[in-house]
Amino acid sequence: MRVNLLFIAFSGQYTSIPGSCNFETGDQDWTIACGLTRDSVSDFDWSIGNRAVTGQSGPDDDHTPGSGQHFLYVNSSAQQEGNRARIITTKLFPASLGVCRVRFWFWLCDSKQTGTLKVYTAEEHGMDILMWSSSGNKGSRWTYANVVLSSNSPFRVTFEIEVGGNELTEVALDDISFTLECMDAGTAKPQPPTCNTDRFTCVYVQQCVPLAVKCNGVEDCTDGTDEMNCPTEIPTTASPWLCKETEFLCANKGCIPSLLRCDGMPDCQFNEDETDCPTKDCFNGSLLCASTNTCIPVSKRCDGIADCFDFSLDESSCSDCPEGYCKNGGTCIIKDAVPLCRQIPQIITPTSSPVISFVDSSKVQSFMSDHSAGVFLEWISKKCKGLHLGRNNQLHTYKMGNDCLGRSTVERDLVVTVDHKLNTSQQCNTVAKKSNIILGYIKRSVVSMTQGVILLLYSMLIRPQLEYCVQVWVPHFRIDVDKLEEVQRRATKMIKDLENTIYEGRLKKIGLFSTEKRRLRGDMITVFKYIEGCCKEEGEKLFPLTSQDRTRSNGLKLQQGQFRLDVRKNFLTLRVVKHWIKLLREVVESPSLELFKSRIRRTPFRNRLNNT
Repeated sequence: MRVNLLFIAFSGQYTSIPGSCNFETGDQDWTIACGLTRDSVSDFDWSIGNRAVTGQSGPDDDHTPGSGQHFLYVNSSAQQEGNRARIITTKLFPASLGVCRVRFWFWLCDSKQTGTLKVYTAEEHGMDILMWSSSGNKGSRWTYANVVLSSNSPFRVTFEIEVGGNELTEVALDDISFTLECMDAGTAKPQPPTCNTDRFTCVYVQQCVPLAVKCNGVEDCTDGTDEMNCPTEIPTTASPWLCKETEFLCANKGCIPSLLRCDGMPDCQFNEDETDCPTKDCFNGSLLCASTNTCIPVSKRCDGIADCFDFSLDESSCSDCPEGYCKNGGTCIIKDAVPLCRQIPQIITPTSSPVISFVDSSKVQSFMSDHSAGVFLEWISKKCKGLHLGRNNQLHTYKMGNDCLGRSTVERDLVVTVDHKLNTSQQCNTVAKKSNIILGYIKRSVVSMTQGVILLLYSMLIRPQLEYCVQVWVPHFRIDVDKLEEVQRRATKMIKDLENTIYEGRLKKIGLFSTEKRRLRGDMITVFKYIEGCCKEEGEKLFPLTSQDRTRSNGLKLQQGQFRLDVRKNFLTLRVVKHWIKLLREVVESPSLELFKSRIRRTPFRNRLNNT
């Protein structure tokens, strides 16, 4: 019978930090000796083994120097593609950014369908954040990995192997070690360069090593920085110094500007320029230095002094725009020798205009001309149409300047009509589709589905989408509101232990409102500001009060206005009237806005939306 084995062993310069281990533990339980344990979400287990156990499927020997023989492995013969084996450190590391690193060696067989090795940080509240991953053919050799770990809260470190599609999944690692900074936390500061040009300057300690030992698989710097930001395969004949100091060496011996490393798009053949990349973002032309996890401001770029030791990132491509540097339609410009990306606004042609305005030219053209001059856009009269209401209305011809305006009999409110591209239902469909895609990513990538994790991701990634659609597009048809409500329904159903609870019960348990109630509550708060709050003077014109003395519920009744077009009933000044009239007196007469918000939160609303 063919035995399908998956091997893992960890390697590096050993320390006394819990989690560091070479698996030469003798008769002692390796989980206790190494400070590692099986993760609760693991599909199958790990075991200690050696060459005699693994046979011909694994490496010829382990990587531990000296008399080392053992490594950690898993038997995947009975597993399915996608199953995962996970181990996690038993003790928490303190929060740190860019100073804690884990080092190990890994071995992959000559196969295109091997499994995927991943390293996560597991925060206290249960969120796993991917720090590093590797898969694919590595040439059946030991390869060094040096992973920077960052977290804003105390964390554990998880090692995961996901079973691939190959009949034999040969993956191996040997020995693991954490740097001392993992326990000290804080922020390490790079040391200023003190070495000659023919020697490598270690980043965090004042030490010089020969350039020949850079990226040779052996940590010659005591801080290990001579083995950081190296290609995933150990160079044999070519070395990093064959490229310029401001270039990155690809595994195929090619060189790319270091400015293109960790830019979100692979430029090397095997994507090694996008491995070991931090997740922090920098803006306004600043660059992220991976080794220090800090942003180098644009003022320090191309000044002749390397502030980032990662291939002199801030001195890369000065007075030059590398091909593929700017993404998403951006244009590269050179400013003070610094290559920068700028988004060039595109002028909308009349045929693609999403909004058609029709107004009196004498009142609006002067205003729009001044406005367009400020933003360097030309006012195009072809975008405007004259609106004619009623069958008996004479079809007068309107002009804007010397140009005749077209005619429109579309039944909409005066002043503005909305093009079909800005149709409310279409916008709700777009938002719902985008939100559901994000939910799918969360479901596939997040391991812990606890309430704290899901609500955090929902509030950051999903809820802003729904709030935008509800407040900007104001959906008033039941079919549109239900589309948005279904997104929140799916999100709350992902929470562990709430899958079988009805939707209303889930909302009550986690303290959320339905999307419609959130909008109604926001409308009521806006009306209160206009009637009793900071905008009272303007509110007298927008929300006239009734003159009747005998009223129910509350004494601040709004007048129900009359309108000819159905679209007006969805305007804020009219749609809130029926709900405001039914509010209790103690709610309407709240002495402060904060107290009104508290009372309106407990007020039940009966939604009366159109069912079409």
